[in-house]
Amino acid sequence: LPIYAALNRGTKIFREHAFTLFLAAQEDTPFTGIRMSQIGKCGRFLWENMQGKSTLSPQWDSSEGFRALHLGSLLEEYVITLFNLGGFAVTDQQLELEDLEGRVKGHIDGILYNKSEKQFLLEVKVLKHESCEELVCKGVQKANPLYYAQIMYYLGSLQDHCDSAYFVVFDKNTSQFYVELVPFNTQYWSYLQKKVEILLTVQSLWDIPE
Repeated sequence: LPIYAALNRGTKIFREHAFTLFLAAQEDTPFTGIRMSQIGKCGRFLWENMQGKSTLSPQWDSSEGFRALHLGSLLEEYVITLFNLGGFAVTDQQLELEDLEGRVKGHIDGILYNKSEKQFLLEVKVLKHESCEELVCKGVQKANPLYYAQIMYYLGSLQDHCDSAYFVVFDKNTSQFYVELVPFNTQYWSYLQKKVEILLTVQSLWDIPE
């Protein structure tokens, strides 16, 4: 039908424009370090990315995947707007964090201030209902170690400001929220630092522990 063709054509044009911007950013500021959002992945995957491979999400490969990715970004902004309207300030959105002289980088969703002015790292995700149910049963550390590692590395980089994070998940099927207060885990932070040190010093993929 013409209406579907129009929507798919619009998605294609939008995706191509966004992809062009992504490639331009890669050329202007090539990054061959480790991204904090991926710090929980296996060492060999991270090391290969450090050799210059693109970290572009596979969701870009289809119109449906790209729309889901873009919608997730819009809903994250929506969640932050709700916090602001509810009286909780959110600052430092997309603040870039660096560790080890810029070899490790990440961007936080923001810093949340409660009504007593205490600061918390804010990490927002948009997930399907099944993933939210698993979070309710297990908590983020067991249900999604990748997200947990990301939060821990952010907190490790913000130790002078935050000692815990609010992990806020928007259920895209029910529009309900899952909220978990995640304290800083110094032991896990030390483990992540050792992992990074190994990745930054090894010369070969095969020198990386499983």
